[in-house]
Amino acid sequence: MTAENGLRSSVGWNALSLGGRQGVRVVTSIVLAGMIGRSNFGIAGLAAVYVGFAAVFAGFGLDLVLVQRNDLRAEHVGAATRLAAFTGSLIALGTVLLAPFIAGIFRTPELVDVLRFVAIAVVVRSAAVVPMGLLMRRQDFASIAKAEIVGTVLGAGVGLLSALVERSYWAVVLQLVATEALILLGLLFAERGFRWNTTPAATKAVWTFGVKLLGANIASFAAMNSDNVIVGRQLGPAALGEYGIAYRVVSFPQQIVGQVVARTVIPVFSRLQDDPGAVADLFYRSGRAIGIAVIGPLTIVALSAETLVGCILGEEWLPAVPAVQWLCVTAMIRLSFGNGGHVLISIGRASTNLAWTWLTTIVGICGFLVGVRWGTAGVAASSVVIGIPGSLAGLAVVAREIPITPFGVVSRLSRAAAGALAVLATWYGLARVGAGHVLIQVVAGALVYVAVVWTSSDVREDILTFVGRREVT
Repeated sequence: MTAENGLRSSVGWNALSLGGRQGVRVVTSIVLAGMIGRSNFGIAGLAAVYVGFAAVFAGFGLDLVLVQRNDLRAEHVGAATRLAAFTGSLIALGTVLLAPFIAGIFRTPELVDVLRFVAIAVVVRSAAVVPMGLLMRRQDFASIAKAEIVGTVLGAGVGLLSALVERSYWAVVLQLVATEALILLGLLFAERGFRWNTTPAATKAVWTFGVKLLGANIASFAAMNSDNVIVGRQLGPAALGEYGIAYRVVSFPQQIVGQVVARTVIPVFSRLQDDPGAVADLFYRSGRAIGIAVIGPLTIVALSAETLVGCILGEEWLPAVPAVQWLCVTAMIRLSFGNGGHVLISIGRASTNLAWTWLTTIVGICGFLVGVRWGTAGVAASSVVIGIPGSLAGLAVVAREIPITPFGVVSRLSRAAAGALAVLATWYGLARVGAGHVLIQVVAGALVYVAVVWTSSDVREDILTFVGRREVT
């Protein structure tokens, strides 16, 4: 399959898979949050953050090792399988032993039993890394979509049934573990099991590249989740519950677009890695398409946040509104400028990606520590303050490897920015003339945004290219 065909065939399945999965997760999270309350939801949120962090170590980028490597052989797959099994089991054991210590850090004794139980999810997630990587390499996103959607829906059912029996954090925890296990079963069915045979040379090669990705993945995870940790540690479970639901609301568009892009472009960039000009062209085109896809919708989410949170969750959750709004802006920045790391990994510059990711993560954590003085809104706002200059600097790093310029990337977002300004004008204009019902504003804002961006022939061409309706040239 060519890079062009791979791009055309991948976007739809990835959008279906991740859109369906995130949609089910967001809806289920909102329902469960209303059923179990802020504190219980915050405790479950800490468990989810821990599982994600532990899984980073367990998988240490092995899926991307399998995707990026040009000369992948059976012994490389066997090496990745053994390494994932070893690290997953080791980290799960450490979780069981260190659960009291971790719970003490967060002053939440309920976490002891929860962490020991979710150690199962760590093992399961590590086992899923290799089959996921192989399916991504083959661009068999249909099988991934089926496994993820079915597993997420059934896992949501487990969580909702558990909440009906007992309205506690265990409902979310059971949902988490069940979902991971069911997705693994689907991936193994598509990949037909594991491969174990390997050689010392293959193990060394996989380990060497994987360790670099591990470092970058740890930094990326810290950048994405250290705000949750700081909120939980400094402000308590109730505040974390507020921040967690804000993050879940914003993560719906963020995860859909971000993960669709990552899964789609990394295999394609990897196939184009010997042609920097082609990588740069696709980088520009995908960047504009991503900006169009996220800037307008997230603007509408931010504007309607108070109504959405108040109507769906009730007045108890209204303190989460400012965090939702700031996180919408953060998501715009991360998604519009976040493709650079995918390029660096795809062209084999794992060391450069590692160094840059750690630098931005350390700066970001410092910002969270300052912002927490102003509560959850301050933490969310710090991501915006630091994210804008950091993203521009990141583009300069990527420009050393492929022929792009930061100005070229930013200029391709001008139409999306104009559309967002049109949404703002429409929203407040309707309110001023007495037509400020949120449904009217949302529909009108969406129509205005589409009208503004679709009048550009360049935008139409890039969007159609990225979603596979035009040839990649």
